[in-house]
Order: sequence, then C-alpha cells, then structure tokens
Amino acid sequence: MVASPSDRPSILLTLWNFRRTFIRIQQSGHSMETEMQRGAIRDERRAYAKALMARYPDLPIDQLDDLVRRFRKEASALDVGLISMDDEVSQQYALLKRDELDRFAMPDIVFMLLFWSAMCAIIAGIGYLGS
Repeated sequence: MVASPSDRPSILLTLWNFRRTFIRIQQSGHSMETEMQRGAIRDERRAYAKALMARYPDLPIDQLDDLVRRFRKEASALDVGLISMDDEVSQQYALLKRDELDRFAMPDIVFMLLFWSAMCAIIAGIGYLGS
C-alpha cells in the first residue's frame, strides 16, 4: 500500500515522535524492555480496575476503597479516559464518579476550612494594623 501525499506529513510526524521517544528512553538509562514491563504493569492495573468497575456498585468495602483510591491517587488521565470510555463499564464509571469521586473528602474539607480561616485572619490582621 502506497501512502497518499496527504498522509505523508502524518506518517513523518509519527516516525519523528517515535524516534524522539526512543532516544529519550535511551538517554534516561531505561531499556525498552523496562518500558515494556512498565506498560504491562499499567495494563494489568487498568484491567483490574476495569474488572472491579464491572461489578460496581456490588463491591465489598475494601474493594470499593481500593477502586476509589486508584482513581483519586494512582490512575493517570489515560487510564481514567480508557476506562470511562469503555462501553462495558461506562455506566458504572458514571455512577462511581457521581457517588464517590465528585464528593469532597474529609481532608479536602479540613484544608478548605483551614485555608479560609487563615485568609480571614490575614484580612483581619491587615484591617487591625491599618486602623
């Protein structure tokens, strides 16, 4: 199959990006095998999260906590996107997002209260010093 003239720039860009990635990997001291192992580990973790997601909301508490922690702390944007766009689990992901991920956690609430308390104290201090 011969590439049409309109495909050539995209093919050249793809080859250029591949070459840059390969050189960056070589310069970082990692081998291609190491990167492939990391990719395999990411794929396994994503498959585990997808398997848990398929059973949501009928998950035991420990697995639900693991799934929420994974989405909040560990999952990359690519992982979240791939799982959320998967037709098999997209409805479960929407439920999880609504029920668990979009809620404020207790550390978030404490941080906001401390932040606003500090801001009010600073403003009050400025007002006191200005008068």
